[in-house]
Amino acid sequence: MAKPLLQGGVTPAKFLALALTFGGNVLMLGAGRPRVTPDPLGLGAGLLSAASAAFYTLYSKRALARYHPQTVLFWALVFAALPWVFLHPPTLFLSRTWHPFEPPLFFLFAVFATVIPDSLYFRGLRDLTSSQAGLISTLEPVVAAFTAYLALGEQLTLAEAGGALLVLAGIALLRRDS
Repeated sequence: MAKPLLQGGVTPAKFLALALTFGGNVLMLGAGRPRVTPDPLGLGAGLLSAASAAFYTLYSKRALARYHPQTVLFWALVFAALPWVFLHPPTLFLSRTWHPFEPPLFFLFAVFATVIPDSLYFRGLRDLTSSQAGLISTLEPVVAAFTAYLALGEQLTLAEAGGALLVLAGIALLRRDS
């Protein structure tokens, strides 16, 4: 498992990029706010999520060496859907009364929030090392915060804006190093 993780070697620039993106995300997620205390269940869920994302990236990279990105996406979606067969059986889903706007909304959500982003992720992962893809994915909270600022009028604190700049600096450094 370490071989794909260290693909391309650990350079000082890659290590600094990791430190910048990690520190930036810590600031983006609220470090330094007066009343933010980590919830143990939330912290555990976050760590499990990070481990799952690492597994997903490493083994998707491995699958992409053999298979077309759409094939990998298909099987990733099948395995992601399997638990829901038991948690929320299809009979419940199909037997419920639907408001006329729900099926098209459901379809749009499936396409624009799952199929397109994962397709793009797999196409990018095919051309990047796992460590590059992982560091670039730290841009997600920055994009989410910027979108919330523009679309919803959310405010960014100085620390959050500084965190976003650190993430961008880390990714720029990674780009320059590769």
